[in-house]
This record gives sequence, C-alpha cells and structure tokens, in this order.
Amino acid sequence: MENTKPKKSLIKRIRNIVLILLSLIILIYVIINIVFWNIGMPERYFDYEVLENDTIEIEHYTGPFFLLNIPDTIEGKPVSSIGKSIFEESLYENGKYVDTKYYVMYKYVTAIHLPDTVEEIHCRAFENCTNLMTINIPSNLRYTGSYILAGTKVRELVFPKGITEICCGVDLDSSFIIPNQCFFSFADMKYLRKVVLPEGLKKIGDSAFSDCTALKSIIIPNSVEEIETCAFMKCTSLKKVTLPNSIEEIGYGAFQKSGLTEVNIPKSLVKNGGCIFRNTPFEETLEKEAKGDFIIFNDVLLYKYIGEDENVVIPDGIESICDRAFLTSPNVKTVEIPESVRYINDAFQSSVYDTSTIESLVIPDSVEEIDAYAFAECTALKKIVIPASVKEIGEHAFDGCTSLKEVIIEGSPKIGEDAFKDCDSLVNKPE
Repeated sequence: MENTKPKKSLIKRIRNIVLILLSLIILIYVIINIVFWNIGMPERYFDYEVLENDTIEIEHYTGPFFLLNIPDTIEGKPVSSIGKSIFEESLYENGKYVDTKYYVMYKYVTAIHLPDTVEEIHCRAFENCTNLMTINIPSNLRYTGSYILAGTKVRELVFPKGITEICCGVDLDSSFIIPNQCFFSFADMKYLRKVVLPEGLKKIGDSAFSDCTALKSIIIPNSVEEIETCAFMKCTSLKKVTLPNSIEEIGYGAFQKSGLTEVNIPKSLVKNGGCIFRNTPFEETLEKEAKGDFIIFNDVLLYKYIGEDENVVIPDGIESICDRAFLTSPNVKTVEIPESVRYINDAFQSSVYDTSTIESLVIPDSVEEIDAYAFAECTALKKIVIPASVKEIGEHAFDGCTSLKEVIIEGSPKIGEDAFKDCDSLVNKPE
C-alpha cells in the first residue's frame, strides 16, 4: 500500500505557507492603511477639480483603503470642498445610469478624517458607507448638503468651536445654492446616538437631525438662538432635551414625532413655529395637565387651543400665539385676540394637512404687524377688520382666503406683495 503520509504532510505545509502569506498580505495592507491614515492619502487616489478660487474639490475617491485620510492640500492647493456622492456607484449620463469604478471600496471604509481646510461638504457625500463609524467635523465647515452621512454607522458627532450654524444649501446643482435654507444636513443617521454641539453655535438648521432614530443625547449650548423646522423630527429615542435660555425661536414641528417626554420651555422663547411637540408623549402630557382649553407656556405664549368651542376668546396677558395654534380644533369659527398681543405671526395659517375653519377674527388695536402668510389658506375666513395700529401686512398674509368677501383697513399700512392673492371672493383687493 502506497504511503500517503508524505503527500498529506506536503499539502499541510503548502496550506500553512499560503495562510502565512495571506496573513502577511493582510498585515501589510493594514500597516499601509495606518501609515496613510497618519500621513494622508496620496493624490493619485482622488479625482478632483481645481475651483475658481484656486482650491480643490474632491470629486471621487478611487483608492483601495478602509481608513480614509483626505489630505489638506493637493497640487499645493488647499482642499476646501468634498463633492457630491464621492463613492457613487453610477452616474446618470445620456439618459441612463452608467456604472463607475468609484464604489469598489466605499462599503468597507470605516473611518474618515477631514482636514480643517474643508469648508463645504456637498449632497450625500458619504451616503451609504455602511461600515463608516468615525468621522470628524472640520472646524471651518460652513456649508453642508443633504444626507451627507445617511446610511452610515457613525454613532457620535462632535462639532468643534467656530461653527455657528448647522446648516446646508439646497444643493440641486453647483450653480443653485441657497446658504440660508437648511435641509437634512445630518438626517437619517440610524446609528447616531450622541451629538455634542459647540459653544458659539447660533442656529440648528431645518431637518438637521431628522430621522436619527437612535439619537438619545444632545446637549444644546447656551449660545443657540434658533432651532429651525423639523430639526429633530422622528428622533424616536430622544426622551429629554434641555433648551437654553438663549433660545428665541423654534421652527414648525422641530420635535414632532420624537420620543420626548421631558423638556423645559425657556422664557427667552418669543416665536414658535407651532406643532413643535406634535405627536410626542410630551404634548400628550401637556394636554392632560392643561388648565382650561389652552396650553400656555410661561403665562404669555399660547401654544395650542385644545377646546371644542366655536367662539374662542384668547385670555388677557397672552403676548404671542404659536403658529398654527388652532389647526387641530375643527369647531372654531370666531377668535377674539386680546390687546396684549402686538404681532400676529402664522397662528391661523392652514397647511396641506390641516384646514382652518375660522370665519371671523377680532384684531385688537395693539397689533402693529401681520406677518407673512399669517392667514394664508384660511379658506373659511369671510371678513377681517384691520385696525389703524397695524403698520405692515406681510407678503401672502391672506393668500388663498377664497371665501374672504370683506376687508376693512382702518389705517394705511404697508401691504406686502401678493398679500391678497387668490382671494377669489374679494371684489376690491387692497393694494
């Protein structure tokens, strides 16, 4: 019988050699990753463009490494911008999607380091890097596109001092940027649990952290003055928020559909976009504990009417009415506003989801300004008397009030553009 032991021994030795070689290759690969992580990636692993201001925008990452350290300069020029979808799998060209070479490694990237020279990160820059767990925020960042980290496993974001707004542009294309409009900067980060915001931050932009369903902790510094629309919408794991006394304005639905059970209302809050706690446990508690038919913050801010009366008289002492405060009260026909109110914001404006049933309002002589869109789409409104105290009627203030037949203006206010647009029943429109 032929002796098979030498053959088995040879196969075993070959297998061990192969395993050793594979281990060495992996070790070398890891070492190269670590080296490039510490010294920066070579320029050849990036497709880039030289911008008009003689800085660099990274367009695609083409390297094979899982630790991505973007250099601060390329060709001696500072890297100022990260382009859209730098790991994009396909590009839309000539009416069809064409596969690219750029997506080979992006699902394996676990860490990204951005230099402080970066000022802009564009739409979906790192989206769906499904194993990405660590990324830093550059201290000079001033613009972000939408969903820049959506679909990643990043659990913590630390924003450095120097950033004053968490904000982004519409970013539809390179020539259409609206820096003051902010949408979904860090939205849809399903693994994000903690956010550390810096002192000096002034504004948290529209939908900045919406749909971050694992977010449990966010500390808002005393410098923040404004939280914009839907900033923390659907953050279902967020149970408690402490709002600083610097907060002056909170946008529509800022915390709606979140998990909030506990939040303080600072006395500094003067403008509320309405429905900020809609569909949260906190609002349910407010409704249960409300005294009478009104939810009132700090004795002066009317958040919501929860009664069922047709004729409503707002209590004396109320100074401000939150936007859309009456939208969930379908029985209301008339509203009398007290003289303690000086400005009418969007308190009575309708929306796509809720339609105002108010037919008549009494505006007191104390009101000086009717804000833009204040009564927009109030399709049941039939008559309005605007007292002489009103100095300005904002643009689109009564836009879409299709049943409005009579407007009495006792003074000579400045009337904004399209203030009475689409008021089809109004014969003589004020100008």
